Amino acid sequence: MASAIDITHCTELLRVTRNSVVESRHYGAAVVLDASGEILEALGDPQALIFPRSALKPFQAIGSLRAGAVLSSAQLALACASHLGTARHQQLAHSVLASVNLDEDHLQCPASWPGDSAARTEMIIGGHSQNKLAFNCSGKHAAFLAAAVSRGEPVETYLNPEHPVQQCALEAIEEFCGPVTFVGVDGCGAPAPQISLHSLAKGFKNLSTGSDQHVRAVAHAMREHPWAVRGPGSPNTIVNESTGIIAKLGAEGVLGM
Repeated sequence: MASAIDITHCTELLRVTRNSVVESRHYGAAVVLDASGEILEALGDPQALIFPRSALKPFQAIGSLRAGAVLSSAQLALACASHLGTARHQQLAHSVLASVNLDEDHLQCPASWPGDSAARTEMIIGGHSQNKLAFNCSGKHAAFLAAAVSRGEPVETYLNPEHPVQQCALEAIEEFCGPVTFVGVDGCGAPAPQISLHSLAKGFKNLSTGSDQHVRAVAHAMREHPWAVRGPGSPNTIVNESTGIIAKLGAEGVLGM
């Protein structure tokens, strides 16, 4: 197993004060690249290894397209999403599955309540229980399944790292971000590659400047349907819709832009 980021790789990014007294300090690492991929600014060690988790979804979505998934622009944005599980998100995930004659039962992500409080309350009042479509990674999983069906590969093992769809996803990550030496398991059950923060930054630089048709499709989808990438009013969606910058969060404070 590869080494993990530790406090020696980090620097103080934020200091919170109360009545002129330091209340808390927040440590981490950050790196900014220019259009050619050269480092403009680095805080902490940008080579420290992290699990980008959901910040890798745009590259996994490229892999799904290359594996054969046929997705509308909105469906593709959902494949990149850590969505809030609103009814609109759930309906979009369902539409991906229905397009290949599958349903919610084929998803291998956990069942969940929506992250959106209004949607959660509406489901509870309506007598509904947690479901897999409401889970924030359901769009990514639905895209994996659509690719598996398109290739004629088994859907029961679509999360296996050796599955052809997961191999396409890994190849896309390595193409745009760089080599992967260790793959763990994400909270949703999908493979979770470990890379450096610098590698993640390179990936987002390549995502925003790439001319490959699948790269352009993903970038366009995230800009055209920012509501699908997270949810109306959320910081991730607001950045996408108000600036045109491609932004994607990951667990544990990871953010690629």
